[in-house]
Amino acid sequence: MSDIKTLEQVPVAVGLILEKLSALEIEMAELKAKYESAPAAPKSDEELLTVKEACVFLKIKQNALYRWKREKLIPYTKIGSRTYFKKLDLENYSKLDIRKVKRR
Repeated sequence: MSDIKTLEQVPVAVGLILEKLSALEIEMAELKAKYESAPAAPKSDEELLTVKEACVFLKIKQNALYRWKREKLIPYTKIGSRTYFKKLDLENYSKLDIRKVKRR
């Protein structure tokens, strides 16, 4: 657009802008159609929670969650280097009778 040097070139520039806008509108409509036809998000019981979200959900501290994970008391999923927990697994785990062992 910096090539516009005279007022007579403005209509040509506006025409180019309108063409690009029209192309963008078509592309957005295609993306919208693709997004609407995408598979639905997982159900809430299949929802993956981060470590922080799992701690809030279980009302515990992170070190307790990491200990449970390390001791294989609670199932988890690794995606890359990140750890996630299924909400359904956490709901089932929170229903278990958890006995706290006194450490000396």
